[in-house]
Amino acid sequence: YQRRVHGDFLLVTQMTTLFNTDVKEKLHPIFRRDSAFNLKDQPAFLVGNPFAYTRTIGKYEWVKTVFMTLLLIPVIRFALVLLMTMVISLLARIGLIGWNIRSKEPIRGFRRFFLQNTICPLVRVALFFLGFIYIKEKGRENLRDRSEAPLIVCNHINMIDGFFLVRKFLPAIVCKAEIRNTPFIGTILLALQCIFVDRGDTLSRHTVSDEILRVTSSAGYPHLAIFPEGTTTNGKCLINFKRGAFAPGLPVQPVVMTFPYEHFDPSWVPGDFGTFWLLYRMMCQFINYLEVEYLPVYVPNEAEKKNPDLYALNVRKVMAQRLAVPVTEHSFEDVKLYYKAQKENVSTDDMAVDQLREMFRLTPAEIETLLTRFSHADSDGSGYIDFSEFCGALGLRDTEYAHSLFQLFDTDGTGFIHFRKFVVGLCELNKRTGEEDKQRLIFKIFDINATGTVSQQSMIDVLCAWNPGTTKLLIQMAVHQAWDSVHVPATQEIDFETFKRITKLSPEILEMASERLSGGVVKATGNQHS
Repeated sequence: YQRRVHGDFLLVTQMTTLFNTDVKEKLHPIFRRDSAFNLKDQPAFLVGNPFAYTRTIGKYEWVKTVFMTLLLIPVIRFALVLLMTMVISLLARIGLIGWNIRSKEPIRGFRRFFLQNTICPLVRVALFFLGFIYIKEKGRENLRDRSEAPLIVCNHINMIDGFFLVRKFLPAIVCKAEIRNTPFIGTILLALQCIFVDRGDTLSRHTVSDEILRVTSSAGYPHLAIFPEGTTTNGKCLINFKRGAFAPGLPVQPVVMTFPYEHFDPSWVPGDFGTFWLLYRMMCQFINYLEVEYLPVYVPNEAEKKNPDLYALNVRKVMAQRLAVPVTEHSFEDVKLYYKAQKENVSTDDMAVDQLREMFRLTPAEIETLLTRFSHADSDGSGYIDFSEFCGALGLRDTEYAHSLFQLFDTDGTGFIHFRKFVVGLCELNKRTGEEDKQRLIFKIFDINATGTVSQQSMIDVLCAWNPGTTKLLIQMAVHQAWDSVHVPATQEIDFETFKRITKLSPEILEMASERLSGGVVKATGNQHS
């Protein structure tokens, strides 16, 4: 029982009804009252993947799509929306005549008046052409002008979120840098004085934080709209909020949007056919629905002003409660992991990068490396590793010890290891393995015939299998030198005590084996606990 609780905290969560609060709080920070989690915070494996498109197309939806296609409705709608986009872009360009787009000054006076009274109504027309005939708005009494709440924060489902905010507020928007050069759209965003962020560049994110502070602290700018999740989700939860919007410590105007549907889920997340297919199906709907609610302005207290993470967490709680959805610690890094996992046919639905980073100090790059390692081990592409694939990945033979090692990962006894088990198992193995335990573990792997001794040839065979990028000659030289270091003849086998002496005199032997065994995370997890 102890092994399962420590090796796979899914078991703990599945059994929470059997535990009282005190016991749960001791087992994992997810259950502690003083942690960043609350009663609605859920581990990734309970919430599911917020980036997965799970809605299947039923017969009615197929018939409707074919019917609307035969009538050329999506083509007509696309042409009308494109026309509106071109007109809006032209008006934005007219509004920018004589304006230095690199200027740090806000657009004021006649330019602002012209842009607001031409772009906003035309954006509403474009939404009408997309099928949003009527947009339900609630909480208008909570709206405040820019002087009281300079920041607007909103959940993010698809591009319609941004269109509506432009229609309502004509705000500056923090958006991804990739769309800056999009035809027509890029010009409109320049007219809005948007802040562009390269989500994969740490330096860019720091620069954006400075820009957010500058814009929100300067008079004359419009509202600044931010999607703090940093990416679109399927709307079934709120993922981790980025701290940038909350770093200035200014009041925010929370806005929540929902897209009620019965047959077509309009969330823009990875699916079988991608974003274009989702847009096409949106244009095939008789009508699309959007409901918007403006929540009361959230004014941070002193603790929240000093701690942007706390501020972001509390605003997210308010929005999640209004949407009646849970919150989870997924982040933009999970999107990249999910796309990679899709290509590799590996499920990552039950894990979040931020949780792994917090629990085991793994970087996103290290998690992606583990994903690649897992995919290579999954020789049949099933998304799971069975015992034979496990042995093949580690270069083990079918021995009693190999079965024991497999059971450390297969914590629920199903006979299969999915990716979360793989990651948690490796990290927990390194976390709980001291130096001598690690030596003993690797010695048993070198001991192919389970005789209690290791020969030069068996060590060379295992290291060659585990390190295909290293030439056999180099491995042979390293092993021969290891034997020489303890003054043992090349033909003589060594016992465990001699092996320990070798690892101290020739640490590269242990390093080559440890690197393979841990899938490249020994330094990330093992060293911190050793």
